[in-house]
Amino acid sequence: MNLSDDHSKSDGKGFNLTQLSRLLSDIDVQPNWRDPAQTCCDYYDGHQISSEVKETLIDRGQPVLINNLIAPTIDAVLGMEARTRTDLMLAADDDDGEQLQEALQERFKDAWRLAEQTERMQTLIVHK
Repeated sequence: MNLSDDHSKSDGKGFNLTQLSRLLSDIDVQPNWRDPAQTCCDYYDGHQISSEVKETLIDRGQPVLINNLIAPTIDAVLGMEARTRTDLMLAADDDDGEQLQEALQERFKDAWRLAEQTERMQTLIVHK
């Protein structure tokens, strides 16, 4: 089988073998972010003690106590960010430009939101 052979469907949908290999090689070099993200979610949800530690505590007759300081801290930061958030407001020069102003405002909000998400993801990856 030759890598340059086209094995995609005749309707033009799908990948040939070269495209698929390129896609899979991109996946292989992705940073490992799922494990640290799952650990962060577990801490936020109050699952901060491993099952082995829980089992040891129960075997000793000790209560499994969790004082979750993570969730309230994150909630406070998110609340503070929401309260101090400022949005750029576009204004139309005349009545003819109101529809354009509304459309541009929505596009700008989407672009700003996506840029912030990208920045947060890059920060998480760097601090991994």
